Amino acid sequence: MRRNFLLFLLIILLTAVNLGQAAWVMRRPMQYPRYGLMVAEVNSKVYAIGGFVNHDTAVGWVEEYTPSLDTWILKAPMLTRRGLGVCGVVNGKIYVIGGIQSLNGPVSPIESCEVFDPVLNQWQRTRRLPTHRYGFNGGVIGQNIYVAGGYLVQGMGNYTDTLEGYSTIRDSWFIRSSMDFPRVYLGAAGANNKLYCFGGIFYGYSDANEEYDPTTNIWTTKAHIPLSRSGFACASSNNNIYAIGGQRQSGPNRTIYSRVDIYNVLADTWHSFDSLNVARVYAGAVNMRDRIYVIGGQGRNNTLISSLEENTLSGIEEINNPPIDQTKILINPNPFVINTTIKYANLYGDKLKLNIYNNFGNLVKTFDIKNLSGAITWDGKDQNKRQLPQGIYFAKISGNSNPNQIIKLIISR
Repeated sequence: MRRNFLLFLLIILLTAVNLGQAAWVMRRPMQYPRYGLMVAEVNSKVYAIGGFVNHDTAVGWVEEYTPSLDTWILKAPMLTRRGLGVCGVVNGKIYVIGGIQSLNGPVSPIESCEVFDPVLNQWQRTRRLPTHRYGFNGGVIGQNIYVAGGYLVQGMGNYTDTLEGYSTIRDSWFIRSSMDFPRVYLGAAGANNKLYCFGGIFYGYSDANEEYDPTTNIWTTKAHIPLSRSGFACASSNNNIYAIGGQRQSGPNRTIYSRVDIYNVLADTWHSFDSLNVARVYAGAVNMRDRIYVIGGQGRNNTLISSLEENTLSGIEEINNPPIDQTKILINPNPFVINTTIKYANLYGDKLKLNIYNNFGNLVKTFDIKNLSGAITWDGKDQNKRQLPQGIYFAKISGNSNPNQIIKLIISR
């Protein structure tokens, strides 16, 4: 009863804001503020790894966050301290690649790579990175981790466009086609079995968006990121990639952003999202069960950030088709390919409608409800009879029906 009441309150709040875009919520901060850290999720826990406490000092600290308890604990540190590297998760293990230990004086990127087993709380060295670099980025596709771009050494002209892949099965590296042009401090993430690289710096701030397909070994130019910038974090969820924070310029003209943009890889379109509470650059971000976590970074006036922000992307707790007498809505099949049947019962009120929203909170389809019990078949098309892309959608009864339930449905092509 208590859970149902809390869910009802949550849905009421949802109707007061834009559906699908709950505001960022501040959670318990890390114990140690830092930027240039690497962030990963394994077994419903979030890991904040390494980073810088100042330009001279990278650390090997590892903190583990448990969202259900809102608590942090320290775990075994990395074998080699580093920041501005890349990490990826494969088969429940966290792989940390490259990076750098100091941003002052002679700069020497790190070649070493390590893998962390959260269950054993142990680090182990893996095959070294062939192209030593930092300020690069990448993503996981299948059993492989791909990394692209970055600095070979600090300074103009020392950018690289190299793409390398690491096979977690063979513990070996391989070279693939390079990006169209070099970039440093770019954003990147894997989605829909492809790697996407955004923005960064290449003799100025870039708005580029390149898609890499490992099956063809080809890069393709995609829709440009709305605001060219560098040092932003990326997290992917259901074929959406979130570009979070970032900066432009340096010194007294430096601008650090709280903005968040969403890229849908299937539609090749960008949309705006709720801004962060705290503007930040060189933060870490990760998706866990349709919740985005953004951790640490550097703020305005070069302040170090320890704060953690969470956004529940669906805006409500997921409901997996409970019995119809409790929910008023039942969807089957779900996920669906061609069409699905949305059953409803025990409604009351007049001028009732069944509304379908996409994951950005946009209304895409409306059905008039003429009977208080019945069924509607939806073919996955919008109000203009255009086929909608695969992804997450929400069914919601509007009007005087109570409770005002919302249920997730998924189009799978």
